[in-house]
Amino acid sequence: MTENVPDEILELILYLALVVPSDTFESWGSSTSFAGTPRSTVPHLLLVSKRWHYLGEPALYESAILRTKRQVNALAGAAGKVNGRGIKQGTYLRRLRIEGGYNNRFNQLLAAGPNIHTLFIGFDISLDDSASGLKRGLQRINPSRLYLKATPGGHLTAQNTMSLYAAVAAAFPSWTNLKRIDTSLYFMSAGSIETSLKELSSLEYISTTSFRPFCPDNPSLKTIQIRDGNNWLENWKQYPNQLSRIDREKVVLGEGKNMIRWTDLLQLRADLPEGASKLLDLPDKVWSQILDRVTDIHRNTYPALTVGFFHRPAEVRANTARRNVVLVNKRFHRLGIPYLYTVPYLPSERAVYGFIYRVQSSAVLAAFVREIFVPETLVLSGHSAPITIPMMKNLERVLSFHFPVLLGHAKCLPEGQVSKLEQAHEHHAQAVPFAPRDFLKFPHLRELSLRGGCGAGLDDVHPDVLPQLERLTVINPGPRIFRVFQSMRYVAMSDIAERNQSFRRGRSPSSGGPLCLICAQNGHRADACTRTQLPNGKAAYSTYSRGQLFAVSGGGPLCTSWNASGKTPCDNYRCPGGNAPHVCSFCGATGHHAGSKRCL
Repeated sequence: MTENVPDEILELILYLALVVPSDTFESWGSSTSFAGTPRSTVPHLLLVSKRWHYLGEPALYESAILRTKRQVNALAGAAGKVNGRGIKQGTYLRRLRIEGGYNNRFNQLLAAGPNIHTLFIGFDISLDDSASGLKRGLQRINPSRLYLKATPGGHLTAQNTMSLYAAVAAAFPSWTNLKRIDTSLYFMSAGSIETSLKELSSLEYISTTSFRPFCPDNPSLKTIQIRDGNNWLENWKQYPNQLSRIDREKVVLGEGKNMIRWTDLLQLRADLPEGASKLLDLPDKVWSQILDRVTDIHRNTYPALTVGFFHRPAEVRANTARRNVVLVNKRFHRLGIPYLYTVPYLPSERAVYGFIYRVQSSAVLAAFVREIFVPETLVLSGHSAPITIPMMKNLERVLSFHFPVLLGHAKCLPEGQVSKLEQAHEHHAQAVPFAPRDFLKFPHLRELSLRGGCGAGLDDVHPDVLPQLERLTVINPGPRIFRVFQSMRYVAMSDIAERNQSFRRGRSPSSGGPLCLICAQNGHRADACTRTQLPNGKAAYSTYSRGQLFAVSGGGPLCTSWNASGKTPCDNYRCPGGNAPHVCSFCGATGHHAGSKRCL
């Protein structure tokens, strides 16, 4: 079947199939990674034919992950063999990840792989492993990038672990190509490694999680990245003598879009007079992140935004505190107002009407609003009918039956412009008409809960509307309302519910629809959850805000994709990154994901 495919095309296809992805190779993993990594059967592709084997062999040996002595011995034996091209197979090896199986065969393996440019070393060495032979082997290669990984535990004090540290440190002087070192969260540099760092003549970049692992006195070093931007100050205070040797121009804090140079922060002083209140002279982007955090009631500054929060004592004045923050000065007001209105906090009738008055009087404030949530149990006196709210062009979620927006949005949007709305809960009288054309402006809508309403304009069919709709809930429907939705194609539809009784096509009624990653109940998703307890009576561990799961205690982000699927390594583009977000959203444990329900 592939005889007519040119060699260069087939070779590329096999390369993409056989090479270990960078995300997998570079993942820090966790202490349970060994138990969750199945044996790969991808190499079986080379058994299809001699041609496939010939073209795919270089890709097969391009990278390797070793965790057992058996794997080490097998690769060491294969690396020394000469293939049909007259080339030793070990010369194809470019990336090597070692997480176990340490024995004297590593000297043979590394001698056969002189072209290794990326080396990953795990320091959780087993008691029956030995670093003998590794010292000479490491000096036979010259990598340009080095990963050093450890997990929690007393590994550092073990004799064989110290031997591994010594072997790596002894190789540093011969690694003249090494430009970058990355360390994991729990990696601690022993004296031998830290002392030898100054001998790396080409070292330019170190990426770590705190100041503790590395404070090298190396003139070639250009950048020290402290990925854990939250704890950098604590580490700084713990190791003042080490940090006094660091050139602050070289230090950057955080990672990705949140990365900032240390020199952009005012140097904190311990000798400020008592009672000094002058604010730090920080860049706008730094104050903006601070204000985002202190005005967000979904983080640890205020309790989680759930129904239970609205039954707290009256002395909890979250809105007063949030407003006072942006009234500190004009700069705080300019930077903080967008965060204040992005997700307004509406726990009372007074707060609801105050919010409506402000967004009605200011199109600028209305444009800041992204999400509206009002508990269904909140009674608004004098308003038995739903409240009409002004146009909010950037609105993404309305989780309240008090605020229907679909019909109003459709009328207010200019010709050719569509709504950003992704989720809506609508409450209408059964006589309010809905036609298929009323949904033309909502191509991003993923979830719709419609209470009431009736069908109209059914002859005007638009089968391509609501292409992203995944879930539809219809409650107390009026006449012909189902005929409105029957005319649509539902490209992404996966869940339908009528009168709160969920069902999925091809699944038993007892399955109850999607699993909520907050309350562990079926029938709704986390972004629509209003519960504060799990089925076992324990308090919910997580809450939902701005398209992201957050821990109620501590306010840290949790990975929604990993909790739903348990896929490791996590390659979802919305993953917060790192190990901390990959904990169960039901209990906070690291050994399982929420979808497994092991903690319930």
